[in-house]
Amino acid sequence: MRTIKYIPSKLHGMRLDKASSELFNFSREKIKYFINKRKLIVDGFPAKPKEKINEGQCIALLSFNKDYLVEKVLKSEKLKIDIIYEDKYLMVINKKPGLVVHPSKGNLKETLVNAILNYNPELRKLPRAGLVHRIDKETSGLLIIAKTLVTYKKLIKQIKYKSIIREYDALVIGKVFAGGAIKTKIGRHFKNRKRKIVRSDGKVAITHYRVIEKFKSHTYIRCWLETGRTHQIRVHMDYINSSLTGDYIYFKKKILPNFNRQALHAHCLQFKHPTKNEKIKLKVKLPKDMKYLLNRLRYNNIYSRSKK
Repeated sequence: MRTIKYIPSKLHGMRLDKASSELFNFSREKIKYFINKRKLIVDGFPAKPKEKINEGQCIALLSFNKDYLVEKVLKSEKLKIDIIYEDKYLMVINKKPGLVVHPSKGNLKETLVNAILNYNPELRKLPRAGLVHRIDKETSGLLIIAKTLVTYKKLIKQIKYKSIIREYDALVIGKVFAGGAIKTKIGRHFKNRKRKIVRSDGKVAITHYRVIEKFKSHTYIRCWLETGRTHQIRVHMDYINSSLTGDYIYFKKKILPNFNRQALHAHCLQFKHPTKNEKIKLKVKLPKDMKYLLNRLRYNNIYSRSKK
């Protein structure tokens, strides 16, 4: 089976992998996989991911099988998932900290994708198993999962046009005196592939934040995103010298014991239902570990004041 598409004017001059990702609704990693396997060709010939393409060129995806949307090797697993909202078009789950969202090389088991494939095997037929966006392994909170291809495309469009509001609660190290907005460009670290940094040749990233509560040496803040870059809040907070508590990739000193993840929780999602045409607003409470952390800081604040 073969799927053929032609490059429109809006994709002229783009890299092949980026343009093909938009054309076929695959992640860039999956497109690179097809290119390396010579399953994606340009004007009848194999090409490289970085190759620039032109308007009108023919892109063919060979031996196209919908099962490639989520790799056949991925197995469904009966893992507990916390579903906050569900209808026949989509569902929203509250991801626990420590759960990997999407499988990667060497990590094909016990991920959110494995769990949702067990819950709904039909999701195997969708790009990224219906996952509209992602959050880091150690970040907790809300994620949207589409259950139909039409829903998936409409939600991806909302992400693209910044009409899905994503709010996060975070505990940062140091005193943040007032809210604001951070606008930078973010790209991969020059040496450490696990990290992202602010760099002039990166992609634009915009984070808004406000202060909720102040402590002696920490600040509880709320962030909302205009863009969705990898590690965006973590990078931006580090950039203003207010790294997330427990984020040992960006701040290696252990400030608070017994808290071994970044203190970041996706607590609120607002979006337009792609079929019902109504606004959906969902919130979830802080997970137990972050509640405990905040209560401990509040106690320390009261205790330090009582000693004065």
